[in-house]
Amino acid sequence: MSYFKTPGVYIKEQDAFGSSVVAVPTAVPAFIGHTQYFEQDGNSLLMKPTKVRSLAEFREIFGGGPRTTFKVGADGSLAVDEKTRYLMFSSLRIFYANGGGECYIVPIGSYTDEIDPEKMGEALQLLSKEQEPTIMLIPDAVLLPKDDCYSIYKDVLQHCGAKMRSRVAIVDVWGGYDAKTKDVNMRDFREGIGSNYLAFGAVYYPWLHTTITPASEVDYRNVSNRKEFAKLLIDDIKKSMGIVSAPEAKAPAAKDAPAADKPADGKDKKADAPKADGGSPEDRKLAQIIAAVNQILDDNADPKLVVSTVGALSGAYKTIVNNMRTELNLLPPAAAMAGVYALVDKQEGVHKAPANVSLNAVVKPAVNITSDDQEDMNSPLSGKAINAIRSFVGKGVLVWGARSMDANSQDWRYISVRRSLIMIEQSIKNSVEAYVFEPNTARTWLKLKTSIENFLTDVWKAGTLAGATPSQAFEVHVGLGSTMTPNDILEGIMRVSIKVAITRPAEFIEITFEQKMQES
Repeated sequence: MSYFKTPGVYIKEQDAFGSSVVAVPTAVPAFIGHTQYFEQDGNSLLMKPTKVRSLAEFREIFGGGPRTTFKVGADGSLAVDEKTRYLMFSSLRIFYANGGGECYIVPIGSYTDEIDPEKMGEALQLLSKEQEPTIMLIPDAVLLPKDDCYSIYKDVLQHCGAKMRSRVAIVDVWGGYDAKTKDVNMRDFREGIGSNYLAFGAVYYPWLHTTITPASEVDYRNVSNRKEFAKLLIDDIKKSMGIVSAPEAKAPAAKDAPAADKPADGKDKKADAPKADGGSPEDRKLAQIIAAVNQILDDNADPKLVVSTVGALSGAYKTIVNNMRTELNLLPPAAAMAGVYALVDKQEGVHKAPANVSLNAVVKPAVNITSDDQEDMNSPLSGKAINAIRSFVGKGVLVWGARSMDANSQDWRYISVRRSLIMIEQSIKNSVEAYVFEPNTARTWLKLKTSIENFLTDVWKAGTLAGATPSQAFEVHVGLGSTMTPNDILEGIMRVSIKVAITRPAEFIEITFEQKMQES
């Protein structure tokens, strides 16, 4: 039927190409943890997922790291003050050091709040409303008691595999820095992580010695018992000077003291330490040293001046501060791996296994893993594979595993396969939403099939799908008698069947040699 009323020439444009499918981002982590503050433009960001694009932007919105303090023992041993230890900021640092990009931050408290697993669970619920995150991380979980840590990890896996099905979790082995309890820690992890939704998670071991916290950020202010610390340093200096015990400058007895030795108010002078203006040269020097060391008790002193002075006087000071820095730089590997995922996705694609990649800002693994050790880690009877991070001579520290925690599954053994299929599923889902309420007819089916096939062809060309031709890489079926019955159409259901052959990593390469007969 014609709707033209006035004679003339009319132009009508008709779409020649079907709608396209846009690939969703594949490496957008969400970090749950504590930050210095969480306010922007006068609005609180507490328990609000916020997107940041760089470490500088994170600092601007959420501040810097905590001042983690230690109690120094009389023998120079260190005990971290647990209430001052938080891992979010250091995790963001190592994430960006290894290639990280955009990420979401969900602050659940400040550095004065206790680490609460219930708040972590609440943050997970909030992230259910966000569609973009594809990787879940809770750095502070390893600071909880072991049972609480694994309980929250099970909640994260359920969130990824049951509720969202569009993201994966990277988790850590609790206590994964202790070589003495290596086997026990891995056993406890496998028992504590449960058996549900393992294909939606990956775990890496061991923890890492890093260079994330620079020397300029660690000094005497990281010591909580500074008075005892000052005494230890003075004893160390006296020992280096060959002084067995502290010389005491005693005040003369009242009957022998001349009148000039008493002040006008009649009170005796204090004699707690050698006087700089009296006694032997050694006494005067020691008095000056004690006065210099005692500056660490003065909060108003210039830290740079105190550090340079005390550091030059005491070798014990340098040793203890270096030990504190080493402790602060011992980090679980999950955040570094999130950065590796982002880097590999940008350089190669989500189909490339995030393995055989060197880690930046990492000195060495906390536990040395051998090939024999990795046999049980990679292929345990339970199927709960733990990916190794190993140090190789001449190569550095490499990620040497690419499995999900469902390693017994032929479908989901490799984390890259799980993440590739998530990308394909979510990309097609977002595109197909445009066809909701469209007529359930052959014309719509053809448009939909063409759109999906064009997208999968591009995915195949990028190397995500295996096969010499597109027909070997994927199949798309939709239509009456193929995927739907007449009753489906009456009920308003359109069914689309898609099969894809996702590339898998060459985890084991076998090269066979044999001798050849001499021909000349």
